[in-house]
Amino acid sequence: MNFRDESLSPALESRLDMNVRLSDLGSEKRKTRFQVIISSPPVLNQLVVEGAGSSLGMDLLADMKIAVNGLHTQSLKDYLATIGISPEAESLTFSCNGQISTQGIEDILDDEFVTFEDQITTGENKTFSVPKTLGVHIDLSDIVLSTDGLANLVLKHITIDANMPDPDTIDFSKIELSEGRAHAWRKANNVLSIAGLQLVGRPKPGNVSGEESQTVSDSRIISENTNSVHENTSTFKWSTDNLSLLDLQFILHDESVSPKTN
Repeated sequence: MNFRDESLSPALESRLDMNVRLSDLGSEKRKTRFQVIISSPPVLNQLVVEGAGSSLGMDLLADMKIAVNGLHTQSLKDYLATIGISPEAESLTFSCNGQISTQGIEDILDDEFVTFEDQITTGENKTFSVPKTLGVHIDLSDIVLSTDGLANLVLKHITIDANMPDPDTIDFSKIELSEGRAHAWRKANNVLSIAGLQLVGRPKPGNVSGEESQTVSDSRIISENTNSVHENTSTFKWSTDNLSLLDLQFILHDESVSPKTN
């Protein structure tokens, strides 16, 4: 698929290529193996997701490896500027291993969180409903995010358990991050930089360069018009019962002082 955005100067042009491979699909003896490769130069060199999975009914269990090789944020600088981010790194890479399992997909697709079969009776002959729930368990390990060859984030393990009791609610019963370190930089101009992205804040109309002014202005107009026409009526809710941060280090490199400190 070819993409060209002529609202930018110079125009951004990219081509999205995707290859998908599946083997042993539907086999009762072997896990289904999959591989997805996506590239979109000059923005993305390659995204690779590969692994093996099995299913019981419509519930899924999959082990996978994820690798992002060469995400070039400089190509997206005009888009990032509208949300107050200025890229300084030439290339980002990311990798991790993961496992994901689900329960209750069929109930969600049928849009039946509560059915007649879910009615149970207590000893006092009182009947009440037990809601069907979509459950998701995610395990990620060996997570590494690097910019221009320098590891900015290293995390040994992330565990997430989430339940969806109804279409508008997600309950995170467990979120755990363990054994990791993250780096951040405070630049000489007091701007915070994380993962090769400077958090500069949204540009003011008088401070936008000629090439970026039209893009930012158009984006702001679209946003304002959208907000004026559509009110936010979302009833989405989320909650978490258990958040654990174990053996984590946050390292700040302060370049705004002399001598520089860590």
